[in-house]
Amino acid sequence: MIKILLVEDDKDLSEILKYNLEKENFKVDVVYNGKEVLKKNLHEYDLVILDIMLPEISGEELIEKIRKIKEDMPIIMITALEDENKKFTCFIKGADDYIVKPFSLREFILRVKALLRRAHILDRKTLSYEGIELDLEKKQVKINGKYKDLTKTEYLLLKYFLENPEK
Repeated sequence: MIKILLVEDDKDLSEILKYNLEKENFKVDVVYNGKEVLKKNLHEYDLVILDIMLPEISGEELIEKIRKIKEDMPIIMITALEDENKKFTCFIKGADDYIVKPFSLREFILRVKALLRRAHILDRKTLSYEGIELDLEKKQVKINGKYKDLTKTEYLLLKYFLENPEK
């Protein structure tokens, strides 16, 4: 399941976005300020959606911090700022998309899917949970971003547990 970190201090908007993303079968975690992002294991996430104007650490600052931790992380900025210079700055720092509020939920979902498709996340065959990522096609395991060798039995057990997290 694709896992998204949504960073938005407006609780009403974050609930609406989370609800609509979950309707599309994405798993969504929400945090309300910039400091909380840095407490998360970013290797667990496939996409980050960042508001620019956040308490504690701005979304703009977070782009660079996220890139240092996981350089290929797809990042979508959402903001009320229509400032062209701010948009350019975010793209230069590493944002992949920039959406100005208010926006259409349908367009938002389509942009999320398009970015995931371009990053080859929608069409990949992986399972992940709390820093563990299992590539079903390559039969490789990454734990917190580092590859680990497993025996066939270990691989099959891990696959079973990732497919059945409630057990």
